[in-house]
Amino acid sequence: SGLLAAIRAIKAAGPTQATRESLRAASDAMTRDGVTVQLIACTEFSLIADAADPGAKAVDTLDLLAAGIIAYATSGGPDANKADLQPPTRSATMLSTDPNKETIG
Repeated sequence: SGLLAAIRAIKAAGPTQATRESLRAASDAMTRDGVTVQLIACTEFSLIADAADPGAKAVDTLDLLAAGIIAYATSGGPDANKADLQPPTRSATMLSTDPNKETIG
């Protein structure tokens, strides 16, 4: 399938124009289907998050994880105010799930 093949291709050879096109096609399809928020929850797709539909509200979960780790490391530990964790702003990010199961939307 398209996204699973793209994940495998990125693992094997890094980001390519073909993998960007696969991600963009999936993102465009979700936008057409009315999906307003798209998650990138696969680190391979984080490498090509800018390929997502620019009109999509996209969130890269790797960015959220990194922001949380930085906030925790610089805040004094587990007693830090969790409300201070803010994800970084990114212009394009998108989707994914388990690499063994393709899910779009």
